[in-house]
Amino acid sequence: YGRNFFSRYDYEGCESDPCNKMVESLREKASKAKKGDKYGAYELDYADDFEYTDPIDGSVASKQGVRFVFTDGSRFIFRLSGTGSSGATVRMYIEQYEADEAKQGIDAQVALKPLIDIALEVSELKKFTGRNRRPSSRKFFDLIDERIKKRDRYVRGGGAYNSLRTHTYTQKNMKKKEGRGCFE
Repeated sequence: YGRNFFSRYDYEGCESDPCNKMVESLREKASKAKKGDKYGAYELDYADDFEYTDPIDGSVASKQGVRFVFTDGSRFIFRLSGTGSSGATVRMYIEQYEADEAKQGIDAQVALKPLIDIALEVSELKKFTGRNRRPSSRKFFDLIDERIKKRDRYVRGGGAYNSLRTHTYTQKNMKKKEGRGCFE
C-alpha cells in the first residue's frame, strides 16, 4: 500500500502585489517547464495552472493554483487567496507518496523536506514575500516543546500526567452517573 505524506503551509498577511508577482512568475515557469526537467532528485511530469471543471454544470474555475507534478506522483502547489486590501495568503501544498515500508514511519516534515526546499526555491517565496521560514510552525513547536518539558519535570518530580488532564480509570473508581450513562 504505502503512505502519502502531505503538508500545507499558509503564509498569511503578505502584501498582495508581491504575492501576485510571485504567482505570475510561477505561471511563467510552469508554462516553460517540460516533461523530464530535473528539480533536484525529482523529474517533472507536468506543470500547469490548475483549473476545475464542475461535473454538474460544466462551469470552469481557472487559476486555482500553480502545480508542479513529478513522475513519482510527488507534487507541490502554490495557491493565492485573500488578495484584498488587507493582504494575501500564500498557500503551499506538498505531497509525496512513499512505498518503502521502512520509510513510512518517519515524520512528514522530514520526509517532505527535499520537496519543500525545491518548492521554496522554485517559487522564490523569500524574494517576493520576505518570509524566510515556514509559517507559524515555530511558535507551535516551541509551545509543544515547552509543554513536554513541563510534563517531564512534573513526572520526574513524582507526579502523574494529571497536569495534561489525562486520567487512568480502574473498575473501582468508575461509577455510572444516574440517568446519564457516563463515568465520573
